[in-house]
Amino acid sequence: MKRIAITVFLITAIVNLAFSQKDSLLYKNKEDLMIYTFKVLYKEKEIYNSESESTEFIKKEKIDGCKVIADIYINPLSLIDHYYSYEYFFGSEFACGRYRNDIKVETINLQTLEKVSLSDLFTEEPIVNALKNDDWVLKIVKELSLENKLDSVNPFNEILQLLNDLEYGVQFYTSSFTIVDNTIKDSKIGVRLVGSQPLSVSYHLRHLQLGLMLVPKQDFKKVLPAKTKFVLGEFKNGLIN
Repeated sequence: MKRIAITVFLITAIVNLAFSQKDSLLYKNKEDLMIYTFKVLYKEKEIYNSESESTEFIKKEKIDGCKVIADIYINPLSLIDHYYSYEYFFGSEFACGRYRNDIKVETINLQTLEKVSLSDLFTEEPIVNALKNDDWVLKIVKELSLENKLDSVNPFNEILQLLNDLEYGVQFYTSSFTIVDNTIKDSKIGVRLVGSQPLSVSYHLRHLQLGLMLVPKQDFKKVLPAKTKFVLGEFKNGLIN
């Protein structure tokens, strides 16, 4: 279970790329899902709208003498059945402070709009084993002499908590993943678990990606590949070049 990549992306370049585009229709399917550059509609209900979110933020944070910046983009990553993964970037400057950003990857159930944990779709034991054998995880725990601690932790959420408690400022969430492909090889498919990590001492964050080969649960396996709409790489995003 090897790590695919640790990706650092140039924030300014990505923001300029996103906001130089018009709000064009990127994807539409028979289930009434419509993905635009800046918004997503499902059964005519708005899931998110980065333009209106930006407008509301600027209105809320406006102070005389201080400029307000809100750079927001949301990129589609993967869609299998009604499980939708997307990338979220929020860069802001307000109250005469410094420009900073927040980034994350989220997977939601379009039918309920609830977050979906990686362990909802994949068998937990292979998730745990993959993380315990990941190159980046092994390197970090060795540097901090936490090998015994890692060996003793078993639930998926507890391993993430262990990684989040490290001194590197890394943050992983159970729903922060996307599907890389829908081809099952040796009962497994490729997934990226995506966290965030500070860029040195700045106020900027970067993606931290762990590439995992995981075993889909039976219910999820049934929708592979028939209900795979798209996987990572179909649309421009900050996870891949």
